[in-house]
Amino acid sequence: MSDFYIIDTQHAHLPSIVDNKEALLREVHNYIETTGEREIFEIIINKRSEQLVNSELSSCSSGNLDSQYQSESMAILITSTELFGVPNFYRYIEQQSQSLFGGLLPFWAEYQRFILMLDAQPVEKTALDEEVNILAKVELDNGFHAELVQNIEVDCRKFLTHFSVQPLRLSNANALMNLETFVKQQHWYEMLSELDLSAQGEHFILYQCDEHGRKTLLSSAKIQRWNKKDDWLAFAPFFQSDNWKVSLSDRNIRTLESSGMFDGSLSNRLELSTPLQLDQSFSQSLALGHDCCELIRMAVSGSTSRLNTILYLSIKHIALFMKQVGMKGVYVITEQPALLYFFQSVNLYSDDPDCYVPMTYQQITPTKPYTYKGLILSDPMVKAIGECNYKQYYKQVLSARKKSTTHFASCLKF
Repeated sequence: MSDFYIIDTQHAHLPSIVDNKEALLREVHNYIETTGEREIFEIIINKRSEQLVNSELSSCSSGNLDSQYQSESMAILITSTELFGVPNFYRYIEQQSQSLFGGLLPFWAEYQRFILMLDAQPVEKTALDEEVNILAKVELDNGFHAELVQNIEVDCRKFLTHFSVQPLRLSNANALMNLETFVKQQHWYEMLSELDLSAQGEHFILYQCDEHGRKTLLSSAKIQRWNKKDDWLAFAPFFQSDNWKVSLSDRNIRTLESSGMFDGSLSNRLELSTPLQLDQSFSQSLALGHDCCELIRMAVSGSTSRLNTILYLSIKHIALFMKQVGMKGVYVITEQPALLYFFQSVNLYSDDPDCYVPMTYQQITPTKPYTYKGLILSDPMVKAIGECNYKQYYKQVLSARKKSTTHFASCLKF
């Protein structure tokens, strides 16, 4: 029994499941704050993954964290094998999280939400407001606003989200939206150990103000410039493994050559044998790296009927802002069908220059769409999306989906 176990001795009624969940969250938080052991979840997961690799069930150790923890092999391991070399409280967390939350990973996600919501308490405005650098902004119809914020961690403005009735500082509101959309909805639990990346740095944001001036965060994306390329998700080992297929065609290479990002011909300079070699040769061929950036963690939230509109406004103003700050190429990893079909419609069914170059792709999860790593070219994207309103954009998406018969489209298996 844990020394931190909470028992309600003041009430005769049995605590509800909600009470028990809240008690476990507070208990774990008190333990972490008292001991300073802030990597408790990572330690448990790493030990279980190591046990799985070294067991006779090692064939089930591949895949992402969700697939590992959903396997019967991991369930057997957790119930039959002790956690060695850690405090007893770690085992207690594992057992209680399984009982109350359905597993350690969902509990970790709820704990991260619990921490973020602690920020909902009133915070006095400080001089940090003066340090916020908004690189680009535009006010749209119906109370929509789009901004490119250089450093969201010092932005003291409060935002509502569709995941909480409590207003949060921009950094925590954005982290909460990423937590809910990527982790809890899509089960990308790997993000939990680096959720703080969603609360700092340069971000595009789209929000809407109501008649009382309250802001609701609807969309965001993190921008990483070339000087941080060593931290790019696109260049991480997972996204350069041979599980990804190179999809760069001769047409795509000609598009890159005309983008203004390279000096001279690329036909003999790009290595197409593997994803890793493609990325390396691409980087080495850039004339000026500072006109290329990475866009990650693009999250969209809202009612189902509004999601496509929010996505359209987001990609439109991301392209506009990227061109405005001198970004010619934007690395993006996405499985959004609407986005990919819009890119396809511009590339294949119009006289405009290609706005998107698909470089590699993989079906990471068998039941989900293919994920693409590619390059948005800001100049042609601004032209393409600037010439169509939402209805025209949506019509192009539907049209492209129906016409998916060419080489680029043949890779899109949704």
